[in-house]
Amino acid sequence: MSPKKNPKVNKAALAKATGERQPKTIVRPQGNDRKLIFSFQYVDRGYDGLWSWPRSDSGDAYEILTFLCEASQCTWGELMAQMTGQSHNRKKKHHAYPIKNVCAAAQARIVELRLDEVFEELFRFRISGERRLWGFRAEDVFHVLWWDAHHQVYPTDRN
Repeated sequence: MSPKKNPKVNKAALAKATGERQPKTIVRPQGNDRKLIFSFQYVDRGYDGLWSWPRSDSGDAYEILTFLCEASQCTWGELMAQMTGQSHNRKKKHHAYPIKNVCAAAQARIVELRLDEVFEELFRFRISGERRLWGFRAEDVFHVLWWDAHHQVYPTDRN
């Protein structure tokens, strides 16, 4: 007597027939083709100084939220391709900086929070004028760290 073979079951068809919901498989693009995701895991709300988070009486909160909503609809590649400046002096709008290139106070704060153990370079988004959103990138996730309303984390001669 031969053993009975179990028929192969198409689980997706069975689930559809019985009305069960099946999780969808999400295929994620690679690298800069991924949509930007924001994380607030490392946000530095404890710092009160040159690049503190806005208080409720500030219009900055709305500007930040607007940027977060708009940027989260873009891929990293689309954001990295954005340029700023006059046609004769165009430069990347958003980019990375080595930790050693930011101001000494920012470097010290990174060490104090032990974030130098988490990332090697900062990334900043230029929101408008002097306003910058600082953090670091880990794959498609931007970990928000600081709001720099007056361009103090990486001061320039114009500041």
